[in-house]
Amino acid sequence: MIEKRKREELYNKFRQGAVPSGADFADLIRSQLNLLDDGIDISENPDDPIGLRAHGMKENLLDFSDQENRRRWTISGRCEDESKEGLNVKADENSKLYIERESGNLGLSTDQPTAKLHIIQTSATNALRIDDEGNDRTPLIVTSDGQVGIGLDSPGAKLHVSYNGIGDILRVDDTEDDTTPFIITDTGNVGMGYSDPKAKLTVNGGVSIGKDYNPGDKNLYVEGNVEIAGSFVLSGDSEIGGFVINAPITSMTEEVIIKDNLRIIPDPGGSGKPASDGSLSVAGDTTLGTYDKVPANQNVVTINGQIRSGGELGDEQYELVVNDILTVDRNTQTPKATVKGVLSVIGTSFLGNNQVGDYIYLNGLVKREDEKDVTIDDNLTVNKNTKLNTLTVGAKAELHEAVVGNDLTVTKNAKLRDAVVENNLTVNKTANLNNVNVGQGLTVNGDASFNTADITSLKLRSGATVNNLSTDSTLAGNSNQSIPTERAVKQYVDNRVAGVKIVYA
Repeated sequence: MIEKRKREELYNKFRQGAVPSGADFADLIRSQLNLLDDGIDISENPDDPIGLRAHGMKENLLDFSDQENRRRWTISGRCEDESKEGLNVKADENSKLYIERESGNLGLSTDQPTAKLHIIQTSATNALRIDDEGNDRTPLIVTSDGQVGIGLDSPGAKLHVSYNGIGDILRVDDTEDDTTPFIITDTGNVGMGYSDPKAKLTVNGGVSIGKDYNPGDKNLYVEGNVEIAGSFVLSGDSEIGGFVINAPITSMTEEVIIKDNLRIIPDPGGSGKPASDGSLSVAGDTTLGTYDKVPANQNVVTINGQIRSGGELGDEQYELVVNDILTVDRNTQTPKATVKGVLSVIGTSFLGNNQVGDYIYLNGLVKREDEKDVTIDDNLTVNKNTKLNTLTVGAKAELHEAVVGNDLTVTKNAKLRDAVVENNLTVNKTANLNNVNVGQGLTVNGDASFNTADITSLKLRSGATVNNLSTDSTLAGNSNQSIPTERAVKQYVDNRVAGVKIVYA
């Protein structure tokens, strides 16, 4: 049997004077290298190194064994599945170091590297560690669980950077080197599109949160909610800046409070921006002023234009109600406004538009709060049951089915029908009374016309005072304050004529 022999044994077999056998020559050949059988190539060019020819499908090149001839390392020319060429250093048939021939990718613990350096972590030890020369601070470490530390050996996050020097912590530039895409300075400021950010986050471009969306240059899009604990300040002017709202404004749990002036104005629009008429629409309840009381000199509502309840006539939802005091009802073809309580007007009030169908309906008293006389400087017409206190009319007055609780003074003509004046009635021009009751004196400075008048005292323009219309045909009273009726005068004359004796000469 051919055996491999050590050199000492072969020396003894082939020493001077020995007669080696054929088996000894076989052992000698077996114990030596053969260039062809062992795949060793020695080039005739002295500059070329020894060449090793691969063996088998895995193209094995070299094995390394221990002193007991146990194979520990193998160098081959292919990966384990024989699909690719590369320098493969294996131990126990597992690749420990692999350099792919075609791509140059380097694999540690993998023979299928997909990057220039591809490491497969196979134990609890760190995957990568790079120390500085002094070994006093770890520049870079990758732990077994994938955490990366720069400047420390125990990172507490997927990327943990410890830095105490001067200069930027992280900087990413594009190939053109014209704009810095990303930078973190030594002060912690982060810049995107800026090389020297002055704030904790400075972004040159649009920002989208919660959605892959392009909001446009220098715009911000947020898919969810934005919560601001402090103030929200909008800067700009009528052309630049502003606040565009495409959804409701709500505080979710409490009221939305505006602590400064709110001004809504029309916008003529412009390039890419639609025009707006500056309208404010409120679908729910609206409270103006403070909750409990209005401070002194506070203007709750200032209106320089019109107040409209909106909608069409007959549309019930557009009824305007103010605190159950003022109601503007547009639910009929004859809209009306109802005021429950006191209505105070400082200044001039215009009621109606000079049409025949315009009315003022008074279901109570007309009186002044200071109990002084009510003065009307123009014509007054009262057609239905109305209770009036002392009343002065600066022009013509017409009262139909009205009651004046005190004096009534009319500067011009007066026409009363089915009316009661509980005290004095004074008319400076023509007076036409039809079924009128005057509790005290009647003074007419012009023509007077009566039809069923009950007058306590009548003062004529001549200065005479009449307090009685007498039907006494005898005129027995002989009073200067009594006026006989036409029938009483006729009977008196007839009686006197009948008693005259005619004497013929």
